Amino acid sequence: MLDETIVKERPLTRRADGLESVMRMKTWMRDWNPRERWPDFLVLAGFFLALLFTTLDPEPSSGLSLLPRFAFWLAHILVFFLLLHVAQIGLQRVSAFTRLHAWAQVCVSGVAGALLFTPVALMLELLFGVDAALDDTGKPLVHALASEFGALLPGSLLVWFCLNATRLLNLPEPTAPERSVPPDPMDEFWSKVPRSLGRDLVALTAELHYLRVQTTGGDALILYPFGRAVEELGDRGYRVHRSHWIAAGHLDGVEREGDRYFCRTDTELRLPLSRSYRRTIRDVCAARQALSKSRVDTSEAGKRTRHRTRRCSETGSLQS
Repeated sequence: MLDETIVKERPLTRRADGLESVMRMKTWMRDWNPRERWPDFLVLAGFFLALLFTTLDPEPSSGLSLLPRFAFWLAHILVFFLLLHVAQIGLQRVSAFTRLHAWAQVCVSGVAGALLFTPVALMLELLFGVDAALDDTGKPLVHALASEFGALLPGSLLVWFCLNATRLLNLPEPTAPERSVPPDPMDEFWSKVPRSLGRDLVALTAELHYLRVQTTGGDALILYPFGRAVEELGDRGYRVHRSHWIAAGHLDGVEREGDRYFCRTDTELRLPLSRSYRRTIRDVCAARQALSKSRVDTSEAGKRTRHRTRRCSETGSLQS
């Protein structure tokens, strides 16, 4: 009888697990917005462009069959996007670059990415054995690189401008800082954040050359270097990951899920905690807990002292 019950319950359990998995997938698909996460957006755009070029079959991939042609374009596009990301991060360390207009930054990073990608594009063409690369094998290397760069640059800049336009056109208009004196190094930062979000900063997250600013009033995406923002904030918070920073006043604790650690804020935001920052954040949380316990103990001791004083006064009243 017990075996029959188990046999009957197993299909029901599997069905319930299947329905739960479907519901989780539906929730993820409903909430996933590639424009909210720049890497997801780039990957999605990369697959779309690879399909587009595979269908159009332009000259660089001529002679390849369908699947190799798709692999050829997918490798080209995803590697190109990766090198654009590397170029943008490197350029953000140059102060002159960060002072450029947003569109100028996109243009400069696009040219730098095309320069980095030029030798990679030649190697990919040789790897896939396309006709254009085979024709260039007898030419001097410098000539082949210059020819490849000239062919890559116009299309690369066009694609890079179109991808960034989805965000640059939605960036909030800069606002003048409210205070003029004394100057605050964060004035330029706050001028890019919508005033409706307030200035109670909770966390920062780097998304390529953009910065997601989380406050108690919501979040916004601005064009600002993550490293520069962290440096200007100084001791107002803690860097918990190469791409995440949390304000000291909103750090609420550390959570562990298997081998992964997360920082929790008092606004219920969870950000990954990398190994290199784990000890620092643990020490901060331990010090806060010790301070909180000390305050509780002091408060309890004060209550006991007041209670004994009251008892003594009551005893004295009764004796008199």
